[in-house]
Amino acid sequence: MRKRQIQAGMELQGIAEDEIAELQKRVDQGLPLNLTPAEICRLIETGAKLERLALGEDKASKFRDINVIFQKAMMTTP
Repeated sequence: MRKRQIQAGMELQGIAEDEIAELQKRVDQGLPLNLTPAEICRLIETGAKLERLALGEDKASKFRDINVIFQKAMMTTP
């Protein structure tokens, strides 16, 4: 089943690549893409997700909380 899913995934990506090439041709020719706002949003979201994954960024923020605790030193009198 795993091999079949891998194969199906690769085939679907191939179809998507062909469709992306067709969309790019229409853009290059100045033709309308006839995409709905929802389709445009989905393209942006998917493109951003793919870019983040390719760059090795995960969902977690790059920033972390750092807590610095200063303890008041006890003063000793000589």
